[in-house]
Amino acid sequence: MNAMKICYFDNNMGKYDEFNPRFVFNEPNTKDIVTILSQYPKYYFTNDKLSKRLGFTKQEYDQAMKLLDNISAVVVDKYGRIRLNFPFFTAKDLKRITNIMNYVLKTNKRVIEANAERLNQIARKIYPNIPVHITLYHLLCGKIFDGEFFEYLTRSNLLNISYPKNGNRDYMLIGYHDDKFCNKFNESLLCSFNNAWLGKSALTSFGTPNERLDYFRYFKLRETGKLPTEFQQLDGLLKNFSDEEVVSGSLDIVKNLRENNVPLGDNLLEALKITGYVSQGNKLTVPVFDNYIEKVQLLHKEVVQIFGDYIKFYLNLVKERVLRENILCVNHEVPVDELTNELWHIFFGQLNNYLVEKNIVARPIKYKSQGSYLKCVYLN
Repeated sequence: MNAMKICYFDNNMGKYDEFNPRFVFNEPNTKDIVTILSQYPKYYFTNDKLSKRLGFTKQEYDQAMKLLDNISAVVVDKYGRIRLNFPFFTAKDLKRITNIMNYVLKTNKRVIEANAERLNQIARKIYPNIPVHITLYHLLCGKIFDGEFFEYLTRSNLLNISYPKNGNRDYMLIGYHDDKFCNKFNESLLCSFNNAWLGKSALTSFGTPNERLDYFRYFKLRETGKLPTEFQQLDGLLKNFSDEEVVSGSLDIVKNLRENNVPLGDNLLEALKITGYVSQGNKLTVPVFDNYIEKVQLLHKEVVQIFGDYIKFYLNLVKERVLRENILCVNHEVPVDELTNELWHIFFGQLNNYLVEKNIVARPIKYKSQGSYLKCVYLN
Protein backbone atom coordinates (compact mmCIF):
# COMPACT_ATOMS: atom_id res chain seq x y z
CA MET A 1 0.00 0.00 0.00
CA ASN A 2 1.44 3.36 -1.06
CA ALA A 3 1.73 5.87 1.76
CA MET A 4 0.30 9.35 1.39
CA LYS A 5 2.54 12.41 1.11
CA ILE A 6 0.84 15.54 2.39
CA CYS A 7 1.53 18.97 0.89
CA TYR A 8 0.15 22.32 2.06
CA PHE A 9 -1.20 25.54 0.61
CA ASP A 10 -0.19 27.53 3.68
CA ASN A 11 -1.83 30.88 4.41
CA ASN A 12 -1.77 30.61 8.19
CA MET A 13 -1.31 27.31 10.02
CA GLY A 14 -0.84 29.06 13.35
CA LYS A 15 1.06 27.60 16.28
CA TYR A 16 2.28 24.01 16.27
CA ASP A 17 -0.63 22.32 18.02
CA GLU A 18 -3.53 19.91 17.47
CA PHE A 19 -5.11 22.28 14.91
CA ASN A 20 -1.93 22.51 12.83
CA PRO A 21 -1.80 19.85 10.08
CA ARG A 22 1.99 19.56 10.33
CA PHE A 23 1.51 18.57 13.97
CA VAL A 24 -1.42 16.27 13.18
CA PHE A 25 0.45 14.32 10.51
CA ASN A 26 3.46 13.93 12.78
CA GLU A 27 1.25 12.19 15.33
CA PRO A 28 0.84 8.38 15.31
CA ASN A 29 -1.76 6.72 13.04
CA THR A 30 -3.14 9.80 11.27
CA LYS A 31 -1.27 9.23 8.02
CA ASP A 32 -2.20 5.53 8.08
CA ILE A 33 -5.88 6.46 8.19
CA VAL A 34 -5.81 8.90 5.26
CA THR A 35 -3.59 6.53 3.27
CA ILE A 36 -6.01 3.62 3.43
CA LEU A 37 -9.05 5.85 2.83
CA SER A 38 -7.36 7.15 -0.33
CA GLN A 39 -7.24 3.62 -1.79
CA TYR A 40 -11.02 3.14 -1.81
CA PRO A 41 -14.21 4.98 -2.86
CA LYS A 42 -16.00 7.25 -0.39
CA TYR A 43 -17.85 5.58 2.48
CA TYR A 44 -16.19 2.22 1.83
CA PHE A 45 -15.16 2.20 5.50
CA THR A 46 -17.14 2.79 8.65
CA ASN A 47 -15.31 3.73 11.83
CA ASP A 48 -15.59 0.17 13.15
CA LYS A 49 -14.48 -1.44 9.90
CA LEU A 50 -11.49 0.91 9.48
CA SER A 51 -10.35 0.57 13.08
CA LYS A 52 -10.36 -3.22 12.77
CA ARG A 53 -8.64 -3.12 9.39
CA LEU A 54 -5.78 -1.06 10.82
CA GLY A 55 -5.56 -2.98 14.06
CA PHE A 56 -5.69 0.11 16.26
CA THR A 57 -7.04 0.12 19.80
CA LYS A 58 -10.18 2.18 20.28
CA GLN A 59 -8.17 4.86 22.09
CA GLU A 60 -5.56 5.03 19.31
CA TYR A 61 -8.19 5.23 16.60
CA ASP A 62 -10.39 7.79 18.36
CA GLN A 63 -7.41 10.04 19.09
CA ALA A 64 -6.20 9.95 15.47
CA MET A 65 -9.70 10.63 14.11
CA LYS A 66 -10.16 13.54 16.50
CA LEU A 67 -6.95 15.11 15.19
CA LEU A 68 -8.01 14.55 11.57
CA ASP A 69 -11.38 16.13 12.34
CA ASN A 70 -9.56 19.13 13.84
CA ILE A 71 -7.99 19.84 10.45
CA SER A 72 -11.12 18.96 8.42
CA ALA A 73 -9.28 16.12 6.67
CA VAL A 74 -12.15 13.63 7.02
CA VAL A 75 -15.93 13.68 7.03
CA VAL A 76 -17.99 11.05 8.88
CA ASP A 77 -21.65 10.77 7.94
CA LYS A 78 -24.51 9.85 10.29
CA TYR A 79 -23.96 6.14 9.58
CA GLY A 80 -20.33 6.32 10.66
CA ARG A 81 -19.07 6.08 7.06
CA ILE A 82 -15.94 8.04 6.20
CA ARG A 83 -14.65 10.02 3.23
CA LEU A 84 -11.63 12.23 2.72
CA ASN A 85 -12.17 15.98 2.50
CA PHE A 86 -9.10 17.26 0.63
CA PRO A 87 -7.70 16.77 -2.89
CA PHE A 88 -5.55 13.65 -3.23
CA PHE A 89 -4.09 11.85 -6.21
CA THR A 90 -3.16 8.27 -6.97
CA ALA A 91 -0.75 7.47 -9.83
CA LYS A 92 -3.66 6.25 -11.96
CA ASP A 93 -5.64 9.44 -11.38
CA LEU A 94 -2.63 11.71 -11.89
CA LYS A 95 -1.89 10.07 -15.25
CA ARG A 96 -5.45 10.87 -16.37
CA ILE A 97 -5.14 14.46 -15.18
CA THR A 98 -1.77 15.05 -16.86
CA ASN A 99 -3.10 13.67 -20.15
CA ILE A 100 -5.88 16.27 -19.97
CA MET A 101 -3.36 19.00 -19.04
CA ASN A 102 -0.99 18.14 -21.88
CA TYR A 103 -3.83 18.38 -24.37
CA VAL A 104 -5.09 21.79 -23.27
CA LEU A 105 -1.65 23.32 -22.64
CA LYS A 106 -0.66 23.19 -26.30
CA THR A 107 -2.54 26.37 -27.21
CA ASN A 108 -1.24 28.29 -24.19
CA LYS A 109 2.32 27.28 -25.03
CA ARG A 110 2.01 28.73 -28.52
CA VAL A 111 0.44 31.94 -27.21
CA ILE A 112 3.19 32.45 -24.64
CA GLU A 113 6.00 31.79 -27.11
CA ALA A 114 4.47 34.22 -29.58
CA ASN A 115 4.40 36.96 -26.92
CA ALA A 116 7.76 36.30 -25.26
CA GLU A 117 9.29 39.55 -26.52
CA ARG A 118 6.49 41.60 -24.94
CA LEU A 119 7.38 40.00 -21.62
CA ASN A 120 11.08 40.68 -22.19
CA GLN A 121 10.43 44.35 -22.89
CA ILE A 122 8.56 44.97 -19.66
CA ALA A 123 11.08 42.94 -17.65
CA ARG A 124 13.89 45.14 -19.03
CA LYS A 125 11.89 48.24 -18.20
CA ILE A 126 11.10 47.39 -14.57
CA TYR A 127 14.51 45.89 -13.64
CA PRO A 128 17.11 47.08 -16.17
CA ASN A 129 20.05 45.89 -14.04
CA ILE A 130 18.83 42.28 -13.65
CA PRO A 131 18.99 39.79 -16.55
CA VAL A 132 15.60 39.47 -18.22
CA HIS A 133 15.38 35.68 -17.88
CA ILE A 134 16.13 35.95 -14.13
CA THR A 135 13.46 38.63 -13.64
CA LEU A 136 10.86 36.58 -15.52
CA TYR A 137 11.71 33.40 -13.59
CA HIS A 138 11.05 35.04 -10.23
CA LEU A 139 8.28 37.45 -11.20
CA LEU A 140 6.36 35.58 -13.91
CA CYS A 141 6.79 31.97 -12.74
CA GLY A 142 6.78 32.86 -9.05
CA LYS A 143 5.08 36.09 -8.06
CA ILE A 144 2.46 36.04 -10.83
CA PHE A 145 1.61 32.42 -11.64
CA ASP A 146 2.03 31.36 -7.99
CA GLY A 147 0.66 34.61 -6.56
CA GLU A 148 -1.17 37.37 -8.38
CA PHE A 149 -2.89 34.98 -10.75
CA PHE A 150 -4.54 33.19 -7.83
CA GLU A 151 -6.39 36.40 -7.01
CA TYR A 152 -7.23 36.95 -10.68
CA LEU A 153 -8.69 33.44 -10.97
CA THR A 154 -10.53 33.90 -7.67
CA ARG A 155 -12.20 37.02 -9.03
CA SER A 156 -13.18 34.86 -12.02
CA ASN A 157 -14.83 32.36 -9.61
CA LEU A 158 -12.52 29.51 -10.64
CA LEU A 159 -10.85 28.96 -7.27
CA ASN A 160 -10.24 30.48 -3.85
CA ILE A 161 -7.09 31.65 -2.10
CA SER A 162 -8.44 31.37 1.44
CA TYR A 163 -9.53 28.14 3.14
CA PRO A 164 -10.58 28.85 6.74
CA LYS A 165 -10.24 25.90 9.09
CA ASN A 166 -10.86 25.10 12.75
CA GLY A 167 -8.81 27.03 15.29
CA ASN A 168 -8.76 30.20 13.15
CA ARG A 169 -6.32 28.67 10.68
CA ASP A 170 -6.16 29.09 6.91
CA TYR A 171 -4.60 26.42 4.71
CA MET A 172 -5.33 23.63 2.24
CA LEU A 173 -4.20 20.01 2.30
CA ILE A 174 -3.11 18.13 -0.83
CA GLY A 175 -2.21 14.44 -0.89
CA TYR A 176 -0.12 12.46 -3.36
CA HIS A 177 0.57 8.76 -3.18
CA ASP A 178 4.19 8.01 -2.39
CA ASP A 179 5.02 6.04 -5.52
CA LYS A 180 7.46 6.28 -8.42
CA PHE A 181 5.11 8.05 -10.84
CA CYS A 182 3.69 10.64 -8.40
CA ASN A 183 7.10 11.39 -6.89
CA LYS A 184 8.80 11.85 -10.26
CA PHE A 185 5.95 14.04 -11.48
CA ASN A 186 5.95 16.26 -8.37
CA GLU A 187 9.71 16.56 -8.26
CA SER A 188 9.68 17.98 -11.79
CA LEU A 189 7.01 20.70 -11.38
CA LEU A 190 8.16 24.31 -11.01
CA CYS A 191 5.34 25.37 -8.71
CA SER A 192 6.64 25.84 -5.17
CA PHE A 193 7.19 29.20 -3.47
CA ASN A 194 9.00 29.31 -0.10
CA ASN A 195 8.86 32.74 1.54
CA ALA A 196 10.23 33.92 4.88
CA TRP A 197 8.35 37.19 5.29
CA LEU A 198 8.86 40.30 7.37
CA GLY A 199 5.96 42.57 6.50
CA LYS A 200 6.03 42.68 2.71
CA SER A 201 9.74 41.90 2.30
CA ALA A 202 11.05 38.36 2.11
CA LEU A 203 13.91 35.93 1.71
CA THR A 204 12.51 33.60 -0.90
CA SER A 205 13.09 30.66 -3.23
CA PHE A 206 11.00 29.30 -6.07
CA GLY A 207 11.27 25.92 -7.76
CA THR A 208 10.29 22.27 -7.48
CA PRO A 209 8.47 21.15 -4.30
CA ASN A 210 11.38 19.37 -2.63
CA GLU A 211 12.91 19.85 0.84
CA ARG A 212 15.10 22.94 0.43
CA LEU A 213 17.77 24.39 2.68
CA ASP A 214 16.01 27.72 3.06
CA TYR A 215 14.56 29.86 5.84
CA PHE A 216 10.91 29.01 5.29
CA ARG A 217 11.61 25.30 5.59
CA TYR A 218 13.96 25.80 8.53
CA PHE A 219 11.30 27.70 10.50
CA LYS A 220 8.70 25.00 9.81
CA LEU A 221 11.05 22.21 10.86
CA ARG A 222 12.42 23.76 14.01
CA GLU A 223 8.97 24.22 15.48
CA THR A 224 8.58 20.42 15.29
CA GLY A 225 11.87 19.88 17.13
CA LYS A 226 12.93 17.43 14.40
CA LEU A 227 15.68 18.99 12.29
CA PRO A 228 17.36 16.88 9.59
CA THR A 229 21.16 16.74 9.56
CA GLU A 230 21.52 19.30 6.76
CA PHE A 231 19.79 21.95 8.91
CA GLN A 232 21.85 21.43 12.08
CA GLN A 233 24.68 23.81 11.14
CA LEU A 234 22.10 26.47 10.31
CA ASP A 235 20.31 25.82 13.60
CA GLY A 236 23.59 26.20 15.49
CA LEU A 237 23.77 29.77 14.18
CA LEU A 238 20.09 30.69 14.51
CA LYS A 239 18.68 28.79 17.50
CA ASN A 240 18.87 31.83 19.79
CA PHE A 241 16.99 34.06 17.33
CA SER A 242 13.24 34.23 16.80
CA ASP A 243 11.89 33.79 13.26
CA GLU A 244 11.27 37.54 13.02
CA GLU A 245 14.76 38.38 14.26
CA VAL A 246 16.30 36.07 11.66
CA VAL A 247 14.41 37.62 8.74
CA SER A 248 14.71 41.21 9.97
CA GLY A 249 18.43 40.92 10.64
CA SER A 250 19.10 39.08 7.40
CA LEU A 251 17.27 41.68 5.33
CA ASP A 252 19.30 44.41 7.06
CA ILE A 253 22.48 42.57 6.10
CA VAL A 254 21.30 42.34 2.48
CA LYS A 255 20.73 46.09 2.42
CA ASN A 256 24.16 46.75 3.98
CA LEU A 257 25.97 44.45 1.58
CA ARG A 258 24.50 46.39 -1.32
CA GLU A 259 26.28 49.43 0.11
CA ASN A 260 29.48 47.38 0.65
CA ASN A 261 29.05 47.47 4.44
CA VAL A 262 29.99 44.04 5.77
CA PRO A 263 29.01 43.04 9.34
CA LEU A 264 31.92 41.00 10.71
CA GLY A 265 31.50 37.89 12.86
CA ASP A 266 27.74 37.93 12.48
CA ASN A 267 25.78 34.68 12.90
CA LEU A 268 23.10 35.91 10.51
CA LEU A 269 25.72 36.65 7.85
CA GLU A 270 27.11 33.13 8.19
CA ALA A 271 23.58 31.73 7.88
CA LEU A 272 23.09 33.70 4.66
CA LYS A 273 26.23 32.02 3.32
CA ILE A 274 25.01 28.54 4.27
CA THR A 275 21.67 29.16 2.57
CA GLY A 276 23.37 30.58 -0.53
CA TYR A 277 22.22 34.19 -0.42
CA VAL A 278 25.76 35.47 0.16
CA SER A 279 29.15 34.20 -1.08
CA GLN A 280 32.13 33.40 1.14
CA GLY A 281 33.57 36.67 -0.16
CA ASN A 282 30.63 38.59 1.34
CA LYS A 283 28.92 39.34 -1.98
CA LEU A 284 25.22 38.92 -2.68
CA THR A 285 24.65 35.93 -4.94
CA VAL A 286 20.92 36.48 -5.57
CA PRO A 287 18.90 39.22 -7.26
CA VAL A 288 17.22 41.82 -5.06
CA PHE A 289 13.89 43.11 -6.34
CA ASP A 290 13.26 46.62 -4.96
CA ASN A 291 9.75 48.07 -4.83
CA TYR A 292 8.58 44.77 -6.24
CA ILE A 293 4.86 45.18 -5.49
CA GLU A 294 4.41 48.10 -7.86
CA LYS A 295 6.61 46.52 -10.54
CA VAL A 296 5.01 43.08 -10.34
CA GLN A 297 1.66 44.76 -10.94
CA LEU A 298 2.97 46.26 -14.18
CA LEU A 299 4.05 42.83 -15.39
CA HIS A 300 0.86 41.20 -14.10
CA LYS A 301 -1.31 43.68 -16.02
CA GLU A 302 0.54 42.75 -19.21
CA VAL A 303 0.25 39.02 -18.49
CA VAL A 304 -3.50 39.30 -17.91
CA GLN A 305 -3.92 41.18 -21.20
CA ILE A 306 -1.94 38.55 -23.12
CA PHE A 307 -2.93 35.31 -21.42
CA GLY A 308 -5.82 35.96 -19.05
CA ASP A 309 -8.73 34.84 -21.21
CA TYR A 310 -6.79 31.87 -22.58
CA ILE A 311 -5.82 30.61 -19.15
CA LYS A 312 -9.30 31.05 -17.67
CA PHE A 313 -10.84 29.17 -20.57
CA TYR A 314 -8.38 26.28 -20.49
CA LEU A 315 -8.25 25.95 -16.71
CA ASN A 316 -12.03 25.77 -16.65
CA LEU A 317 -11.88 23.17 -19.42
CA VAL A 318 -9.37 21.12 -17.38
CA LYS A 319 -11.61 21.32 -14.31
CA GLU A 320 -14.72 20.23 -16.21
CA ARG A 321 -12.93 17.27 -17.80
CA VAL A 322 -11.35 16.18 -14.51
CA LEU A 323 -14.74 16.32 -12.77
CA ARG A 324 -16.11 13.98 -15.44
CA GLU A 325 -13.29 11.51 -14.93
CA ASN A 326 -13.73 8.66 -12.47
CA ILE A 327 -10.93 9.78 -10.16
CA LEU A 328 -11.05 8.98 -6.47
CA CYS A 329 -10.90 12.46 -4.99
CA VAL A 330 -13.89 13.49 -7.13
CA ASN A 331 -15.68 10.38 -5.88
CA HIS A 332 -14.89 11.53 -2.33
CA GLU A 333 -16.65 14.84 -3.05
CA VAL A 334 -13.66 16.98 -2.13
CA PRO A 335 -14.35 20.74 -2.31
CA VAL A 336 -14.22 21.71 -5.99
CA ASP A 337 -12.42 25.01 -5.39
CA GLU A 338 -9.66 23.21 -3.50
CA LEU A 339 -9.33 20.65 -6.28
CA THR A 340 -9.16 23.47 -8.85
CA ASN A 341 -6.49 25.21 -6.77
CA GLU A 342 -4.26 22.14 -7.09
CA LEU A 343 -5.12 21.74 -10.77
CA TRP A 344 -3.87 25.30 -11.26
CA HIS A 345 -0.64 24.35 -9.44
CA ILE A 346 -0.16 21.45 -11.84
CA PHE A 347 -1.14 23.61 -14.81
CA PHE A 348 1.25 26.52 -14.17
CA GLY A 349 3.97 24.16 -12.95
CA GLN A 350 3.98 22.42 -16.32
CA LEU A 351 3.75 25.79 -18.06
CA ASN A 352 6.79 27.05 -16.13
CA ASN A 353 8.73 23.96 -17.19
CA TYR A 354 7.94 24.86 -20.78
CA LEU A 355 9.18 28.43 -20.25
CA VAL A 356 12.48 27.03 -18.99
CA GLU A 357 12.77 24.62 -21.94
CA LYS A 358 12.24 27.48 -24.39
CA ASN A 359 14.79 29.72 -22.56
CA ILE A 360 12.12 32.34 -21.92
CA VAL A 361 12.95 32.23 -18.20
CA ALA A 362 16.09 31.18 -16.32
CA ARG A 363 16.86 27.53 -15.68
CA PRO A 364 16.81 26.79 -11.93
CA ILE A 365 19.86 25.29 -10.26
CA LYS A 366 19.56 21.62 -9.36
CA TYR A 367 20.78 20.75 -5.86
CA LYS A 368 21.44 17.24 -4.64
CA SER A 369 18.41 16.05 -2.60
CA GLN A 370 16.89 19.57 -2.66
CA GLY A 371 15.38 19.71 -6.13
CA SER A 372 15.73 22.66 -8.52
CA TYR A 373 15.22 26.27 -7.50
CA LEU A 374 16.55 29.84 -7.52
CA LYS A 375 16.59 32.31 -4.64
CA CYS A 376 16.01 36.04 -4.49
CA VAL A 377 15.12 38.83 -2.06
CA TYR A 378 11.97 40.92 -2.27
CA LEU A 379 12.16 44.40 -0.74
CA ASN A 380 9.25 46.78 -0.43
